[in-house]
Amino acid sequence: MYNLINGDCIEEMKKVEDSSIDLVITDPPYSFPTNQFRPEARISQRTFGDFSTYQHFFSSFLDECKRLLKKDGEIYVFCDEVFYAVLFPLFYSRFYSTKMLVWDKERIGMGGLWRRQFEIIIHARLTPAKKKSGDGDILKCKPVREKLHQSQKPVELIERIIKKSDAKVVLDPFMGSGSTGIACKKLDCEFIGIEIDCEYYNIAKNRLEEYDRKRILS
Repeated sequence: MYNLINGDCIEEMKKVEDSSIDLVITDPPYSFPTNQFRPEARISQRTFGDFSTYQHFFSSFLDECKRLLKKDGEIYVFCDEVFYAVLFPLFYSRFYSTKMLVWDKERIGMGGLWRRQFEIIIHARLTPAKKKSGDGDILKCKPVREKLHQSQKPVELIERIIKKSDAKVVLDPFMGSGSTGIACKKLDCEFIGIEIDCEYYNIAKNRLEEYDRKRILS
């Protein structure tokens, strides 16, 4: 089953059955408060309360994710070092365990004194892990060079996460260009993808259809 939905993620998630999802993988959009970009406000006017609007939204979002996940469900959310601090308390109060993973992009990107080479992935579970593994918490994978979306993730990285979770039904509430959907197709998983932006919804839809055409011809 591949269900692609063009709409608001929280409203569309409300239509999905309770305890029906094994795994949520997503890369939600976020931005910094206005004070982040005002040099005169860097010290005198900034407080953590500047992020309260984002925490309000993500509280509602994670409540829906928790409702949809099966009792042993898992969630992975991409973010950066600033938003990890914003999101961690919300995960901590809702899940059995919350773990920081680091995606090492194996090359230096944009930045200032210290140029960025990584992204953070929050991993949370509703129940204890059934088994241990020898895998470390740094995932090495080169980023996508020719992007259809500014935040497009490598399919091979998403595949690795799905395999690790042994998921059969995967939800991506911020589908973007559809990388999670491609990974699900490659692994024969069911996929629900939600995207509010019509342009990216169509890009994802076309990308998934093109993948099917190539698979049929190969």
